[in-house]
Amino acid sequence: MSDATETDLVFDNAAEWFTRLNEVPTANRLALTRGFRDWIEQDPRHAEAFARVSTLWEAVGIHAAEPEMVTLRQAALADARNTAQRRWRLSERMPHLWRHALAACLTIAALGAAAYMFMQPTRQVYTTQIAERRVVTLSDNSRVDVDAGSEIAVEFTKKTRLIHLTRGQAYFQVEKNRARPFIVEANGRRVIATGTAFDVETLGKGVRVTLTEGHVTVRSASDPSTVLAKLSPGDQLVDEGNAPPRITRLANVLKATSWRQGKLMFDDEPLPYVLAEMNRYSQIKVSVGDMQVAKLRVSGVFNAGDVTSLIDALKAYYPVDAVAGASNQVSLFHQKPAATAR
Repeated sequence: MSDATETDLVFDNAAEWFTRLNEVPTANRLALTRGFRDWIEQDPRHAEAFARVSTLWEAVGIHAAEPEMVTLRQAALADARNTAQRRWRLSERMPHLWRHALAACLTIAALGAAAYMFMQPTRQVYTTQIAERRVVTLSDNSRVDVDAGSEIAVEFTKKTRLIHLTRGQAYFQVEKNRARPFIVEANGRRVIATGTAFDVETLGKGVRVTLTEGHVTVRSASDPSTVLAKLSPGDQLVDEGNAPPRITRLANVLKATSWRQGKLMFDDEPLPYVLAEMNRYSQIKVSVGDMQVAKLRVSGVFNAGDVTSLIDALKAYYPVDAVAGASNQVSLFHQKPAATAR
């Protein structure tokens, strides 16, 4: 007998033991275990062959607890048992049939595992730091401009393209694919598109959606049947959660997307919001120090992160004092009137 044929027979026996050990109930396994131990001790190659079979089988076990994988493994094992039963009735001139049959069963299970894993969404997270902007090209050739201090998580499957905007702001240029919707989820809202361009910004617990091209539908993430708005180019939706969504037709799209050019445009915005936006681009953090300052509203165009120019503009137009603190902190206070000399 050639070495190759002998090796094949050893593998055949290892595969047979593997199947028998897996199909016999635990209560009836004592005698079988003794026989298996004797077989292992007969030749060092037996243990090596059994390890090869076990490794091949367990290679599909990464997702063994998943219902789909349980079904695949059970089916493959059942096929192997049936093949084992047929083997005893076959001529000894076909010594490789068992090995090939088990290998085929294991391969089927492995391919099933690969298909199962392919169907699961892959998750990729992109995060930007202070004053950092980045452009991400997705696997479908869609492009995402991620603003400073923002984070997106990408989950693509064969049927859907899902993006979670967990914080900050991003501009999406979506590759058209009607069979595979592109969904951006932010603060409990879903913006659904097939091929378009739009900006999404998180506002506390709310969102601002500005559409520049195409059409999108905004729905509730918790109840997808609830349509919050259908937007056309130039439309902007603001949904802060404490009131019905506001839709502005022919909105200032340039203002909403000016951050992509390193500018921040404000039009009668509350000062706390303006500071929060500027702080995403600056190591110096500016905050309001009292309620009078918090009520101020700001209009203007500033270079992103240029807090010095912002503070100078505030001091020029309002009675505001800037007080420097520790660790690059600056607080804005209402300027007290100078004491009148007696």
